[in-house]
Amino acid sequence: GAYVLWLPAGAAGSVRVVESNPAGALSVGGSAGNTGGSYDRLQDAVSFANAAGTAYAGVNFADVPENSFAGDNQQTAQPGAVVFHPHAFVAGSAGRLTLSLSGSASPAASGGWSGVLYLDANCNGTADPGEAVIAGPVDLIADQRLCLVVKTFAPANAPVNAQYAQTLTASFTWANAGFSASQSRSDLTVAGRAGEAGLKLSKSVNKAAAQPGETV
Repeated sequence: GAYVLWLPAGAAGSVRVVESNPAGALSVGGSAGNTGGSYDRLQDAVSFANAAGTAYAGVNFADVPENSFAGDNQQTAQPGAVVFHPHAFVAGSAGRLTLSLSGSASPAASGGWSGVLYLDANCNGTADPGEAVIAGPVDLIADQRLCLVVKTFAPANAPVNAQYAQTLTASFTWANAGFSASQSRSDLTVAGRAGEAGLKLSKSVNKAAAQPGETV
């Protein structure tokens, strides 16, 4: 990432150095070095007043790989039953993750819906016995994958086709950057008819990568 910028001899006045991020990178900070200027993260630029014949150093830009947050879901729940909505968060860099869950019922009179967020330790898409409810921030390291599952309860008196929309928000604060950003995923649970059979199809694979012609 090293670079050198030469200004015309005798040039003086305002200088603005702007970084263009590589694909998949996020700007989390920067430094104006010894220029006496300032860094603007939203513009990803350093601005300063140039004095002719002066050598400046330390004009740097801090980029990290972007985080990924997956899993928008829709499922049908029988009255009085529960369904599970899986999600996965992968940290591109070290930081602290804070999660929050909110929901609203439609029609509003079909109250009694609820959702609880669990840490899916074995990443199987359900809340198994012994898996903990997430009640506070989680510290992550670079490339760490955190599997989550939202356990949603449909009230016994939910009318057919009543809906419960939930939003799972992930707020991430990057280590050593003092900068945070949020991403959200959506889960929709629809009430089915009491007594109707439900079908859920899930797939898994036994390895993360495979060679051409190999069986998984």
